[in-house]
Amino acid sequence: MSRSPRNVSLALCLAALLAACSGGGSPAPTSAPAASAPAASAASAASAGATASSPAATAAAGACSGTPVTFCGHIKISGGVAKEADFTSGIFSLSCSAWLKGNKDDATRLTLPIALVGDINTDTVVQDYKGPGSYDVASLAGNLGGFQVAVGTDRFITNDSTAGSAKVAADGSGSVTAKGMVAAGDGNKVKTPIDMSMSWTCYGP
Repeated sequence: MSRSPRNVSLALCLAALLAACSGGGSPAPTSAPAASAPAASAASAASAGATASSPAATAAAGACSGTPVTFCGHIKISGGVAKEADFTSGIFSLSCSAWLKGNKDDATRLTLPIALVGDINTDTVVQDYKGPGSYDVASLAGNLGGFQVAVGTDRFITNDSTAGSAKVAADGSGSVTAKGMVAAGDGNKVKTPIDMSMSWTCYGP
């Protein structure tokens, strides 16, 4: 049975259409895939004025990850000692919200992020913790005794003249300021008081 030229042309056209569909002939996507979103967020943070010393910029650079919970922060010390650095600090907690409930063994205490970077080491605990809010520097203690900041072999603690506070937000971020921390003893090489400020963001579930 012979085919008319018209039928042959239609068959060829149909075959060409089928080949185009089955051969992956769909156009390439014109937008970036979803995986590129973090890079865009980092660029947005940079354009918003974030610096390398800010928690937001450090997070954008990938230094912070919630595995399960990580604090990304910044500490600055001035006065008798001048130091400034970014830091990361992990805790044994399943989420930022779980950390905000207080220490596992004593919910009336909350251990704040430890800035352990270079020769800086902090030890800060909120006493009489009642949840997110602001706490006077007099409410601060430490796991090793009183609230203290170590710089190398020198330790600085609070006294009645020290002013400051700790602030803990509902998302786990927060800050500590202490002005007029004094030398912890005669062993200090630096006798001049220091001022300390520390801030952090909580990353995790």
